[in-house]
Order: sequence, then structure tokens, then C-alpha cells
Amino acid sequence: MSQTLFRTILFAASACLFCFTPELCRNVSAFSDSNETTAKTVTKELRAAEASEANEPNEPSAEIKSVSPGITISGLNMGLQRHSIEIGPEIYSFTYKESGIKDEGIFYGGIFNYTYRGWVPDSPNEPIPESGGSLRAEFRFASGDADYDGALQNGTPYKVDDIGYDAYEARLLFGLDAPDESWLASIYTGVGYRYSTDDSSFDPAGYKRESNYIYIPIAYQLDGKFENNWAWGCKLEADFLARGIQKSDMSDVGDPDIENRQNTGYGLRASLRLQNKTNKGVLTIEPFVRYWNIDESEYKYIPPYYYYEPANSTTEVGLQLLWRF
Repeated sequence: MSQTLFRTILFAASACLFCFTPELCRNVSAFSDSNETTAKTVTKELRAAEASEANEPNEPSAEIKSVSPGITISGLNMGLQRHSIEIGPEIYSFTYKESGIKDEGIFYGGIFNYTYRGWVPDSPNEPIPESGGSLRAEFRFASGDADYDGALQNGTPYKVDDIGYDAYEARLLFGLDAPDESWLASIYTGVGYRYSTDDSSFDPAGYKRESNYIYIPIAYQLDGKFENNWAWGCKLEADFLARGIQKSDMSDVGDPDIENRQNTGYGLRASLRLQNKTNKGVLTIEPFVRYWNIDESEYKYIPPYYYYEPANSTTEVGLQLLWRF
């Protein structure tokens, strides 16, 4: 914003100096005379002056260009591209809690992200705009085993080990980037879909469950400029549940299968990014935390009982290792 204001002021000052040059003032005065011949002569003189100025080097313009050239992609030095892909593994601890119940385990997964930034110029030496839009598609998957520590319906303490979990998440995000000489600040929103399943049906008291979340993320991300090929960044995000459906295959234990609607809940995410730039791409080490808090579901009546999904929370703390190219 300050560069644009500075260029505007310089342009206005140059225009004022040009208009109030004595010779041009005399020409303008002469041109206002009603004599047609004089008007034609003045016109020729003005054209001659314009031709003379065109042949002379434009020193004010050259000076302005050298003083305020604008930020370029190479000058920004953040390894940005119009099209970029991130791939890599992640590992995290998983904790699921309900009232009196807890599942804990270690999950392993992979990540694929694609980002399009239309404002990034083809040449690294072209000036970049003060802001620009971005489009981002994200996909991740993970699986692992968790141990159940809780109780049966009658309150009897109960434990089950090595319950298999699978988790998938897909997001489509629209962002606004604001680069300056030291930072790239981004805000984005869009839509996300999270699916997870766990299957304890191998146990006499266990059954298969499926969780489906559709949510709206709102996030802020900050990435720094590379210094000696190293840079850092951070990301904060809030997720708002738009629709949740919990499916429980209770037929595994002799009851009817249940589908409960979840209407309210939220998620929070935070991460730090340590990035190393090489000749072939950017390596990112990103510790993170992801958290979900889902309220009690609607009740489903199947005579003679009401079924519902209790309020619950999920916490994931882990590390991603990403390669961007």
C-alpha cells in the first residue's frame, strides 16, 4: 500500500512540474487566442515540443522505476509457484473421549495437497500484486489401532485392545494471499469432509461405527521469507460443523442399526512450519494439533428404546513431513 501511494505522489508531482513549465504556459496562452493562424502555429510548436521531448531520455520516469521497482517473486524468496504439490507422511497420537470412555492409539498416514496461485507471474523478476487469490485441494488418510477403556451398557468396566481405525479427509479451500517484503499472509475458507470408521465387532460386545462430518474451515496462515534457505511459518484454524451423521452397526450385538444426526460442534487446528529450500523443492517439517468437540446427537426412537450418540471429543497431536515442488 505504501509503494502504491509513493508512486502516485511522484506521478502527481511530475505532472505539476510539466504543466507549469514557463514555455508551455506561453504556448497555452497563445493557443487561447481567437486568431486561427496563431492557433495553428501554436499547435505546430506543441507538436514540435512533444517530438523533442520524445527524443530526450525520460529521466524522471527512470528515476521512479529505480526507486520503487515493486516486489518480485525472486525478491520475495519464498519458493512460490503458480502450481505446487505437497506430498508426504504424517504420524499422530489419537485420543477419543466420551463420558467414562476413552480410545487411544497411534495413527500413520499420508498427505496430498495441490495449490494454485494465479497471481504468481511467469517470470521470477516480474512485480507481484499486493494481493491475489488461491485455490487449494487437500486430501489425507490415516489408519491405526486404538485401545478402548470404558464400560458396558450396564456399567461393568470393559477394555478392548487393537480396535482398527481408518480416517479420511478431503478439503476444497479458497484463499486470499497478501505478500510483502518479509511475509506471506493468507486467509482461506471452503468446505471439508471428514470420515472415520472403527470396527470392534471382533469382540462379543463390540460393533462397527462410522463418523461423517461436513464442516466449514476458516483459517489464517503466515509464512516467512527464506534466510539461508530456512524459513518458518504458522497456521491457525477454526472448523464449524455443518452436518454430522453417526452410523452404528448395532446389529453386530443384536440391536437395530442406528443413524444419528449431529447438528452442532466445532474443531480447532494449529501448526508450526519449519521449511528448508533446496534446488528441487521445499522440505517442510510441521508439528500440529487437531481437535474436535461434537455435541450430543439427536435422539432416534426405535421401540422400545431411544438411541443417541453422546457428546465426544477427538484430539490428534502429531508431525507431518512434506515435500513441495
